[in-house]
Amino acid sequence: MVKRIDLLSVLLLGTSAFTQPVIDWQQIYGGSEFDRAYCIDRTSDGGYIVTGESSSSDGDVIGIHEGPATQDAWVIRLDAEGSLLWQNALGGSGWEVGVDVKQTLDGGFIMTGSTNSSDGDVTEMFGGSDIWVVKLDATGGILWEHSFGGSGSESPWALEELDNGDIVITGETTSNNGHMTGCDGSTEFWLARLSATGELLWSNCLGGGHVDSVRDLTVFPDGSVGLVGWTRSTDGDVTGIHGSGDPPQPDTWVVKSYANGELEWQTCLGGSANDAGWAIEVAPNGKVYVASTALSSDGDVSTQLGGGDYWVARLADDGTLEMEHSFGGTSGDAPWGMFCTSASEILVVGSSVSTDGDVSSSHGSTEAWVIKLDENLELLWERSFGGSLSDSGRDIHWSEDGVIALTGSSNSTDGDLTTNYGDNDFWVVKLRPEPVGLRETVSYSFTLSPNPATSELRIALNGIAAKRLEVVDITGRVVMTKSITRGAPSVDLSIAQLAQGTYSLRVLGDASYTQRFVKY
Repeated sequence: MVKRIDLLSVLLLGTSAFTQPVIDWQQIYGGSEFDRAYCIDRTSDGGYIVTGESSSSDGDVIGIHEGPATQDAWVIRLDAEGSLLWQNALGGSGWEVGVDVKQTLDGGFIMTGSTNSSDGDVTEMFGGSDIWVVKLDATGGILWEHSFGGSGSESPWALEELDNGDIVITGETTSNNGHMTGCDGSTEFWLARLSATGELLWSNCLGGGHVDSVRDLTVFPDGSVGLVGWTRSTDGDVTGIHGSGDPPQPDTWVVKSYANGELEWQTCLGGSANDAGWAIEVAPNGKVYVASTALSSDGDVSTQLGGGDYWVARLADDGTLEMEHSFGGTSGDAPWGMFCTSASEILVVGSSVSTDGDVSSSHGSTEAWVIKLDENLELLWERSFGGSLSDSGRDIHWSEDGVIALTGSSNSTDGDLTTNYGDNDFWVVKLRPEPVGLRETVSYSFTLSPNPATSELRIALNGIAAKRLEVVDITGRVVMTKSITRGAPSVDLSIAQLAQGTYSLRVLGDASYTQRFVKY
């Protein structure tokens, strides 16, 4: 009887287009002053760890360090439903900001941010501002902290823990002394490796004679490191900038280093106008994806939609540009964060003030805008989040159960939001993929046979210009993918390794089509 019910469900559900996810829950956190989140990571218990900056001393914020600046790095831990488990305001009498946080292999957390304090939680200061790395235990207590810098100013942007517990970190520096030996004193990329206890193992500066600002890093399977940001240099490590003038308009600058920090390759991406890289990911398919804000309409940028766009580029492992695409509307759209799924699909989050083009809806002001792309940069879905005031998305996370979470800041009390504590607040939104159902029947359909099946499916594409198949389990997790030769009339798919149950088969191409099947 169960098999008959599943088969009947398959036949009734038919074919439907893949649509936007819906909000599972959203919460704000903070106090009556300025609070802004920059990074989110999922924890092993299904909750989340978030960091940013806070100037509040009330509401959810406890223990802020008072002083001339009164701004701390603020770390919060949430359970799977968004309830606040604990919080910690980290810093001294100066100002601090948290920009990245990750759960570590031992169950604790590693955070990096900027500091210009030498008291409170901060034991040492070298210059105008330093890179600050803090190790927390599972309940938010400080285990150790280290500052890195010189007599100039340093700003961190991203870190990752390696399999052996070491930490790779990147930031930018204007120093040429202290921990920044070998730098030239202009703004440069700084890449470093720390031990599991925060000791500096090695560091390297990358850039040229003008401003080179880093924003993100990714670690390749072999331990090499990819960096992205922007450059206005025409010398040193930088070649191939597109702009003219002295200095030229910035290009997105992508750098790959060997595991020891030495330069492997670099490439400048963009055109004659202002282009700036914000996020980088290496995908399971071996490709490198970069998200930038683009104002150019020449050089590497084939299309400019207006006011600045999400510009996503795919590179080969040697840095060769393989494809690129602009997303957005006629007003300003700026990406901040990116995450790559196990199926090499790309999630990008940022801010948008557009109400046209790729942006299908808006609550009236700046909003968080999320897009999901396939590995060939085809738009799968997009959605705006926010209210009538200013809201932004800064980071996004995807997990194997199909759950998407994003963080940023908000000061709205309408639309997708219901509360504001004052000024900007930390904002976390948890999404789930919308279930496939009888939403949008399309004229083309593909045929599955046999259905139910035990070992192999034959998919007759019936004219669909398909590029790839995905098999999705009932939790929304992609469990299998297969590329399709363009124009193929049919494809065979082995499902012998799948557990018994009901699955969705997505056919992805110029559009997305879905049918259910039963494996028994």
